[in-house]
Amino acid sequence: MFWPNLELPGLLALSFGLLVVQAWYELNLTLLSSQLNPLRYGVVSLAKAVLALLLGWCLAIRGLGAPGLILGLIIGFLVPGLWTTYYEWQGVKLQKFDRSIFKKLLTYGLPLTATFALNFVVSSSDRIMLGWLKSTEAAGLYAVGYDLAQQSLVMLMMVVNLAAYPLAVWSLEEKGIQAAQTQLKQNCTLLLAIAMPAAAAGNSCSEYLLTSILGSHFANPAVKIIPLISLGAF
Repeated sequence: MFWPNLELPGLLALSFGLLVVQAWYELNLTLLSSQLNPLRYGVVSLAKAVLALLLGWCLAIRGLGAPGLILGLIIGFLVPGLWTTYYEWQGVKLQKFDRSIFKKLLTYGLPLTATFALNFVVSSSDRIMLGWLKSTEAAGLYAVGYDLAQQSLVMLMMVVNLAAYPLAVWSLEEKGIQAAQTQLKQNCTLLLAIAMPAAAAGNSCSEYLLTSILGSHFANPAVKIIPLISLGAF
């Protein structure tokens, strides 16, 4: 409220709304994953990606700029989140609230919350430091190459992990440690089979290819950044 930059309070308010709807969306995704329901998981993830991209783009080019992008993300998270809520949360009542279970979840979850918060700091601090030490433009040029490499490779690996990890947990619960170890070896083999060629492709990206994807202004920095980020993500 008291920040001298008048644009920032509005962006922070929008970002808080984004935080809430994204948290609910992620919770529902985890629920679908634990149910071993890859089809609905894929539909919800795809709906979010398409809605956020199209709406954010439309609002941004109509003059809303950064607030338009955040609004697009909010709607992209909100719509599939509400759809999943309708199908998955019927019958849930506050009267059934169990304090003992909640305490166990809190004890288990708080250390993870701290871990994820620090992970966010680590994954974002490079851009903040680059913008502070050099310029906003340098941070933007860096972020384009970073995201293209990191998101592409991690997305491929995440698809495998989200389908394969619940199988390992199920094997541990139903068949024991040895079965779980066998499943984890299969998961690891599949991850390597996908990640190694994808990382190699990232290392061999030519400037001509990146120019067609990113545009000439971003291609030259991306050629230098993508091999390093591909190796790091792998």
